Parts: sequence; C-alpha cells; structure tokens
Amino acid sequence: MPNQINLFPSELVFYKMFESKIISAEGLKKFKNFVEESYRGIDKQKKEFEDVVSTLKFGKLNEKSRKWAIKVLKGLRVVGVDGSQIKPLREFGIPIGAVQVAAYSVDHGFGKWNVNYLSKILKLEENVDVVRYSMEMYMLKKKMDGKSYLFYDGSFSPSFAKELNPKICKIYLESARKVLKNSEETKTPVFGYTDRSYAKDIAKSFGLDVYDTFLLEGMDFASYTEPMESGNLCYSYVKFSPSLPSRIEFPCWMLKKFNSFIKIVFAECLLGSTFAYPFVLERAHKYAVISEKERRTIVEMIKKAKISFKWISKLR
Repeated sequence: MPNQINLFPSELVFYKMFESKIISAEGLKKFKNFVEESYRGIDKQKKEFEDVVSTLKFGKLNEKSRKWAIKVLKGLRVVGVDGSQIKPLREFGIPIGAVQVAAYSVDHGFGKWNVNYLSKILKLEENVDVVRYSMEMYMLKKKMDGKSYLFYDGSFSPSFAKELNPKICKIYLESARKVLKNSEETKTPVFGYTDRSYAKDIAKSFGLDVYDTFLLEGMDFASYTEPMESGNLCYSYVKFSPSLPSRIEFPCWMLKKFNSFIKIVFAECLLGSTFAYPFVLERAHKYAVISEKERRTIVEMIKKAKISFKWISKLR
C-alpha cells in the first residue's frame, strides 16, 4: 500500500492495514517502523516545547532521605484507596463479575494501621469499570474526616470518560465532583496519584499533541511543576524517580498550602519500595487486588452452579 493515498472518510479505517499476522516478519517490521515514527514525532514536539518550557515554573525538594520522610509524616493519619475487579466473561459462560475496593489507613509513628473494604457482585450487563470508579470515589468520601490525608490511585479527571456514552461519562464526572466538593467541605486533603499519566493538558495549551510526561521527562529529580488549575481541580507533575514524571491532582482549595502538601506526597513516596510511589497506595493495592487463587475459587464456584453459556443466551 502506498505511503500517501487520498482517502474518503469512510475509508480511513483501512489506512495502513496489512494482510499478515501481527507476529510475523511483515507485522514486526510494521510495528518497528510505527514505533520509530511515533518517537520521531515525539522528539520533534519536544524540541518545539523547549522554546516554551521556560514559561513553566518548577519547585524542588531538597530533602531526600527516609529519615526526613518519617519526620514529615509522624503523627499524620494517611489513607490509600485502590480497587480491583473481575469482569464477567461472556465467552466462557461466566455471567458474574466483582469489584473490591480497599482503604488502607496508617497512623505514622504509632505503628497503627487497618484496612476497610467495599465489595460488589455484578451482573453481565453492568459496566464493571464505572462501578469500580464510583465505589472508589465513595470510599474516599467515607474516609473524609477533616483529620486524614487521602491518596487515590488514579485521576479525578478521567479523560477517557469523554469518549464514552453521555450517561456513563456523567457517572464518572459526577463521582469525582462529589469527592472534590466533599474534600473542601470537610477540609480533608485528597490527592489523585497517577504513576503513568497520559494527560495532554500542558501540551495542548501550546498547540502540541503529545503526553505531558514525555515533554517533561527532563525534569530534575525531586522537582515538580508549580500547580496549574483546570476548573475546580489542580494538577502538578512530579519527578520522584529516573522514569517519566508522575501526575498528582487535588481540589483547588488545597492550593494555598501546596508547598506543605507536596512534602507529604514526597515523603509517602520515599517510604514506598520504589521510592517513587506512595507507600499507602502500595499497601492499598496489595489488599485490594483479587488474587489468582481467589479468581479460581470464584470460577470453580460458578462451574459447580452449572451455569452455562446456553443459559446466559436465553436470558438475553
């Protein structure tokens, strides 16, 4: 197929298709070329970004030891919230799914911690992803007491939601909005931490179409961008590891005390096993995840119930 062809809109889906398996000599060559082409495009935009990066303001944290982190966090109650899920498997005749959300709470300096759960069994026709997000947001709200510092493993501005149907999109956005609103009302700090962010907020403001984290990978260690506002949400990119920066989000009422809050975020990361991911979110993930053994138990239980694909199809 020629590299440059004129296409009608209805034919766009066929552009760059090829008649081979992905894992084949032709497929792997195409894959390699696509990756190289993509990175050339990213490098080009990075060079364009160098001209405007000076307009961004950066901050830096000088302390980088666990001893400092322990001192910062001593006496604080910090809570991490994360979820896990099992999707119904239509093709295997398993019409049941599940969502499990865990909140790991720790009183730093006192050796006290505990875990709370929220779980839900789902039917085939329910949207597992949106149920999980709603439950995670609900758990955050439950933990807002005006005393704790909350961390969520994810974003309060899920950009993918805009690609979904309006009803589903509204559930995502409304769930996040309630968390931000409740955080301000109770004066409970809450951070959304995205380790691998694919947001493009900064890039788009300069007319570029590339992920912010790719543009900012040259940030110094232990540095962060000064917060930027987007509606009632603020965000900042932080570089706490040699890899790409991470993104933190928080309600705008927290902006005045950001310099204090960023120390808490960094301290939690320094206590984590990788020094770049909050300790409480590592623990929340550990308790939230539905293990392979637990998944097998659920599948075996369904098999014993003699639920068949034929039975499912009759219900539709």
